[in-house]
Amino acid sequence: MVKKRLLIIVMHIVIWILFLSLPALLAPYTGHLTFADFRKDFFHITSLIKSGYLVLVFYLNYFLLIPRLFFRKRFIYFILTITIATGLLICINAYLIVSDRSHYRMYEHGDLFYLFMFISVYFLAFALSYYDQWKRDLKRLNAEVAFLRAQINPHFLFNTLNSIYSLALTKSDDTSDAVIKLSAIMRYSLTESKKKYVNLAEEITYISNYTDLQRLRLTEKVKVETIYEGDLKTEKIAPMLLMPFIENAFKHGVSPEEESDIKIHIGLNSRVLKFTVINNKVYIQKSGGNIGHSIENTRQRLALLYPNNYKLAIRENDETFEVNLQIDLS
Repeated sequence: MVKKRLLIIVMHIVIWILFLSLPALLAPYTGHLTFADFRKDFFHITSLIKSGYLVLVFYLNYFLLIPRLFFRKRFIYFILTITIATGLLICINAYLIVSDRSHYRMYEHGDLFYLFMFISVYFLAFALSYYDQWKRDLKRLNAEVAFLRAQINPHFLFNTLNSIYSLALTKSDDTSDAVIKLSAIMRYSLTESKKKYVNLAEEITYISNYTDLQRLRLTEKVKVETIYEGDLKTEKIAPMLLMPFIENAFKHGVSPEEESDIKIHIGLNSRVLKFTVINNKVYIQKSGGNIGHSIENTRQRLALLYPNNYKLAIRENDETFEVNLQIDLS
């Protein structure tokens, strides 16, 4: 990883040296171009100022303006930044010409050529930004495909059907309610999960239905506590983003032979979602210590959908497994 970053930095430096050498290489000379002439023109104060400005424009657009303004469709503000940058280029060029006529050879073609380089800098910034965006979209697509493949857990489905079958045999009043909740889960998994964002309240309903159906197969030795706080109808969230952590709790925290607790807390305060899941690690699972592919996929989805807007902490020891997730939904 370090070698890759170092290679990228070296490539940037080499490309900039070649690109910024063009004015000196193409300037009109009375005789043959010598290295002394090239060095004098390349390191002249006027060349360094213009070169520094081009570098500043490139990285300012590449890292900040294009991602924050253009890709977010704030086109008026982005056009305003281009206008300001062009105006500054004209002012810098005019000031340098007036203040340093001794470097006239560079100005015989410099005005138009530096304008061409200025336009080229924007073109390169756009090209690299779109390439980075394409790579991010590709990673997101791969993560979403993995997510869609894993969204319906067959073990949960089979266990739930067996539980409903047992309720039906005993003619329990809970049978119809269980069927309705399973139907809602399947419908949500097949339809809402295809959306990029869903109402947080719908996600909570899905989680509530899931935990209620899990309780059908659990004995009194397993205590499941769920707490939902805040106005959950006001925000949106990526679908089924929290489920892998909850599924993990039921997978690693339930045993017919041991007493165990599963605690799920979801709260919303000032557009910040706080999500906590704590479960005991039952004896048959203690040797595993593997949080599974689904949670790793969730890490990727969080990084892609909420970059720099989430905090995920997973703590575990021999007895408990705890997940703390905080997402800024604004």
